[in-house]
Amino acid sequence: ILANSKEKNINQRQDLTEKEFRDVFSKGYGYAIRKSSEGVPTVYLAMPVIKDNTLIGFIRISTPFVYIEIGFLANVFNEMIDKLRVNEEERRNIINNISHELMTPITNIRGFAEVIFSGKVKDKSEFEECIETIKKESDYLEDLIGKLNLLSRIDNLSMQYKFQPLDIRKIILESEKSLSLKAQQKNIKIYNEFIKDCPLIKADPNALRQVFINLLDNAIKYSPPDKNILVSLNREDKFLKIIVKDSGIGISDKDKEKIFERFYRIKDGLHEEKGIGLGLAIVKEILSSHRAEIKVESQLHKGSQFIITFPIIS
Repeated sequence: ILANSKEKNINQRQDLTEKEFRDVFSKGYGYAIRKSSEGVPTVYLAMPVIKDNTLIGFIRISTPFVYIEIGFLANVFNEMIDKLRVNEEERRNIINNISHELMTPITNIRGFAEVIFSGKVKDKSEFEECIETIKKESDYLEDLIGKLNLLSRIDNLSMQYKFQPLDIRKIILESEKSLSLKAQQKNIKIYNEFIKDCPLIKADPNALRQVFINLLDNAIKYSPPDKNILVSLNREDKFLKIIVKDSGIGISDKDKEKIFERFYRIKDGLHEEKGIGLGLAIVKEILSSHRAEIKVESQLHKGSQFIITFPIIS
């Protein structure tokens, strides 16, 4: 540590093992929430310091949750929206959707943080419940910011894919593992039906991981407890077909035509989850960049299946 705003003349070694530093290498920035050394719920943000295209260090800022205001987050979202190629009407709709989605998590974060700072929380379990709610809402905000940032990178052609020959089975299994806890909480089991000799495709592993995490997350989110999800792979001539099939609430015909559009949200009383309609739009954008196609087949109350067709390496 070379400098710290709280102390003077610091020069000490420290292993940078915290999440915000580790995330810099994959995201370009790092973000984490945890209790500070004083026991206060705190937000940490780390950014890389680059010189001559070489990482030479980090700058980290932190602030207690109670100091986070709506205006700060609004500015972040406005900057991202400015980077997206949208007309004025779309911009108004985006801002309205984002404002609506921001209000609940921000209100919860501020409310629970103020309860903690007031000193009224005496019971350990109640304190942990407050922290867990703050973390959950912060994770949701981080995911929202991440999706907008990713979309703006795609729009500005700054998304740099690293194409390489891939066995897609590995990517699918990694995505399933990252969502295993979420599936266990609803007692949902994910089954795989993979062909024995899976042909290779040319793709960016991190981008494809984003695709399958989004698809599987939706399948878990919109399936009732104790249901199954099936991921199958089949070869059809020069293409690899991947199907993610759930036993969820399904999608109506009128919504099936629009679910891959940016900021489109289904409003039918069944799909009540948080979100501003970016997940499937990002999935389609990534797959289009890989010369792959995606479509959906679904009926209300009878589940959905998302079908991806990938060109095989010849």
